[in-house]
Amino acid sequence: MRAKTIVLMPGVLTEQTQKAFKYEYNDCTVLGFSNALEISYEAAHEYIKIHGKRKDRHGISFYAFMMKHREKIQNDFNVSFWDVKDPRFNTINRLIRFGNKNAIYLVLVNGHLTCIKNGKIVDRFAKNWKIRQIWEVIKRNNHDETI
Repeated sequence: MRAKTIVLMPGVLTEQTQKAFKYEYNDCTVLGFSNALEISYEAAHEYIKIHGKRKDRHGISFYAFMMKHREKIQNDFNVSFWDVKDPRFNTINRLIRFGNKNAIYLVLVNGHLTCIKNGKIVDRFAKNWKIRQIWEVIKRNNHDETI
């Protein structure tokens, strides 16, 4: 069974952005990051270029980027990343079926990063990948400061 997909989130890839970045390749980290954090593609591209040392038209390892910059990303975007460890979530379809339908997940599959938002895949394409790592993106409000 093929995974369900949706059109990219409005505002993430505007027509102007598509023209400006039409020669961009291997940008699944940028796209997943922008959709999960609800920021523009341009802002995600620039952030990952600066902090992840991503070169244009070259991908980066999101896992390595996350491990090195997790705390900074959380502070810069006022979010928390929770590692999701659930044996039921071994494929995209199972995460969609059994996961929290109101959650935002960044999902690392073999050589690709995708975003699942409100029970739907937000990506250029979708299939039932085997999952390697899942982070739930939790938005913090200013009152959720830890002591």
